[in-house]
Amino acid sequence: MKAVAVVSGVASGIGKCIATNFSNHGIEVFGLDKKKADIVNVKCYQCDVGNEADVLECLDKIATE
Repeated sequence: MKAVAVVSGVASGIGKCIATNFSNHGIEVFGLDKKKADIVNVKCYQCDVGNEADVLECLDKIATE
């Protein structure tokens, strides 16, 4: 079974660092952020984690990956 992580705030700062580090260690990472993010080996979604409907929509997309 492969490890999977969902990380918020991946466009910059700590969130980006965490997502990159997890990915570098073989974890499948899905990133969420209000801003557009582009990180190697991380599947990024634009999502406002303060908006429940946005989060549920993103999690539905992630579940079908």
